[in-house]
Amino acid sequence: MKRFLTPFRSWLGIAPPLDLEFANRVECVIEHVEAGCGAEIVLAVEPWSGSYRDINYLVGAVCSFGVLIVILHSHIEVHPDWIPLELILVFVLGSALAHRTVLRRWLTTTSRRERQVQDAAKIAFLDGVIGTPARTGILIFWSRLEQRILAIADRGVERQMPGECWAKFLFELRQLQSVAEPQEGLLKAIQDLGTHLSRHVPIPAKHVRVLPNRPRGE
Repeated sequence: MKRFLTPFRSWLGIAPPLDLEFANRVECVIEHVEAGCGAEIVLAVEPWSGSYRDINYLVGAVCSFGVLIVILHSHIEVHPDWIPLELILVFVLGSALAHRTVLRRWLTTTSRRERQVQDAAKIAFLDGVIGTPARTGILIFWSRLEQRILAIADRGVERQMPGECWAKFLFELRQLQSVAEPQEGLLKAIQDLGTHLSRHVPIPAKHVRVLPNRPRGE
C-alpha cells in the first residue's frame, strides 16, 4: 500500500510521515552534542503552522461552483433535489483535498507563511524551551508544509556564542528549506552546531538537563 501511495503523495505534494529511524537518529545526535556542551537542543517538527481554514473553504467553494456550472450546462439530467447534496459533498471533498495537500502553500503568500511559522516557533519556544536553569535552550523548528526551518536560542546561548557562529548555523538551515526531504542536512547542521557549542557554551557546574532529546511534533 505504501508503495502504491508514494507516486500520489509526490504528485499532491504530501510529505510522507517521519519514520522512527529518523527520530532515533535525531535523539542520538542531540545526546552526542549535549555531552560536549552546556546547551540543550530541541527539534520540533510540525506538519504546518497556523490555520489555513480559509484556503480549505475557498478550494471547497470553487470546486462546488465548478460542479454547479457543469450540472447547469451538461446534457446529463440531475434531479433538482440531489443538487444541494452533491454540492455539499463536493465542498467537503474539496476542503479535505486542500487540507491534505500542497494547495495551501500554492494559494498563500510567502509573507503569510513566514509569519505563521515564526509565530508558531515563538510559541513552541516559550512553551517548553525557554527558562532552563542555565538559559541555554535552543529550539530548531521545522514546519513541513511551508518548507521553513527556524532556530531560536535562549539568552545564555546568545551571550556566549559569537554572532558569526550562530549566523552560520541559521544560514545552513535556510539552505535546507529548498530541499524536499532535508533530514540528512538537518542532522549535519545539528552536528556542526555542536562543534561551535562545545567551544563557546561549556558545561556549567551542577548542570541539570531538563529538556528531552527526542523530536517533538510528528
